[in-house]
Amino acid sequence: MPLLKIKVGSEWAYIVTDDDLGLFCAHGSYGTFAYVWPPQHRSQPLHAFLADLDFHYFIRKTRGLTAMEFDFDGTFANLRRCVLNARRTRYIGLEAARDAWDILDSIDQTNSPDFLAAQIFDETALVQALGDDWMLEFRDRYCPQCTEFWRVIWPAFMAKIQAPEAAHG
Repeated sequence: MPLLKIKVGSEWAYIVTDDDLGLFCAHGSYGTFAYVWPPQHRSQPLHAFLADLDFHYFIRKTRGLTAMEFDFDGTFANLRRCVLNARRTRYIGLEAARDAWDILDSIDQTNSPDFLAAQIFDETALVQALGDDWMLEFRDRYCPQCTEFWRVIWPAFMAKIQAPEAAHG
């Protein structure tokens, strides 16, 4: 099992791969990323297989549920769009739209989806403006550790495994 040491600026990772097992395991400054793609589940050597992966597939496999986090800003933007859309479609009047907007402005901007939902649920005027499916407007995003691992460490890892000496060592 080859151990690769990746260092890019102040970021680092130790990465172990094993083609026979299909093992990929990285541990470093962005956390741990690990998964097993057995040979019978891929049609090429592990390094070639890894080189063909896209961000979404790789991160969801190697981090699972920890890949995502609540996106307060994205959620808040969607809730504001709902109020605007309700006003444009005349689902609510101007005064109700202003009330809903003011309520959104007054909401505690804590990065907890449960706390945000409780605050919205307690505001009848806001719930009426948002409609019955307001919870569908909540958004998630990839956590910064995942996006930064892919942006910083992954290209350096790819360069190492695709280098000519990697094939001989």
